[in-house]
Amino acid sequence: GGAANFFGSADYVTSNLTDEFDYNSVSASFGGPLVSRNLSFFLSGEYLKTLDQRPRWSGAVIPTVNLDQMPRPNMESEVIRFTGKVDAAFTNFKVTLSGNGSFRDGRGFIFSYMKNNSHHNTQRQEDILGGSLRFSHIFNPTTFWDLTLRGKSQIWHEGDGVWFKNIEAYGDSAANAAIGVTLPLGDGTRVGGDDVGVFFANGRVSNAYTKYKIYTGGADFNFTKQFKNHLIELGGLYERHQLRYYRINPVAIPNADTKEQGYNNSIFRFYGYDLFGSEIDNSRFRTVGNDRFEEAAPKQPTLIGFYVQDKIEFQDFILNL
Repeated sequence: GGAANFFGSADYVTSNLTDEFDYNSVSASFGGPLVSRNLSFFLSGEYLKTLDQRPRWSGAVIPTVNLDQMPRPNMESEVIRFTGKVDAAFTNFKVTLSGNGSFRDGRGFIFSYMKNNSHHNTQRQEDILGGSLRFSHIFNPTTFWDLTLRGKSQIWHEGDGVWFKNIEAYGDSAANAAIGVTLPLGDGTRVGGDDVGVFFANGRVSNAYTKYKIYTGGADFNFTKQFKNHLIELGGLYERHQLRYYRINPVAIPNADTKEQGYNNSIFRFYGYDLFGSEIDNSRFRTVGNDRFEEAAPKQPTLIGFYVQDKIEFQDFILNL
């Protein structure tokens, strides 16, 4: 059956009194009956924030410029996670609806940016959502089955820590000038190294932007039967994916006669998106200057599997077939 009473908990964890990383986590959960004991729910959530998502024993240390910073600059992270489910339980039948998700914002570390340019450390954003609906049926003490329908969505973005998704600004001299950065040779170029030559000077753009989307839907079926000393199990799964991917090196976009040519000069790999990063569902061809290429539809791999197992129990050993 379901839960007979309400229950819950809450926690707060911090490292503010023990280190400089400012790790803070707040979590809570709550559950109990809905209408009757046969119908129950459970919810939980967590919020986590820290100044360095990958803390190390040493921070940013550059003695020549008297830099000794702990945690490393511009390495913050923020995460929200949640789960929930509703159970409907009867004499020999149970239905469970569940969901979960996480939303993460973080940064990547670039060593050569540490001295002058850490605000351009890559920015990362990941959103994951999932859910399932499960049916379980007990025919009798020796026979039961379950069926699960499930789905999941994962969306990822990674790019420069200042411009991020604004990819046409990466190599745009006017956009960079507006934040106090002069590109050395105008549009389509990047700031070089500082006077020493080990680290990049302020304003160096991380020249890569990546995004992808993965959608997954599927079903799992399992049937179990105990027959004398045999435990027979059979089942299968079906899983369908939809994959979209886009990667571009955007700095060169403004350094072309047309925007289309600029994107064509900068693109690295893509499918499920057109040249400009907009989603498409069907393949098509595009011509830019002398180049003719395919803007490919999303990849849609399918996985199908079956299994049969006989677990034979003898007095002194177990045989699985």
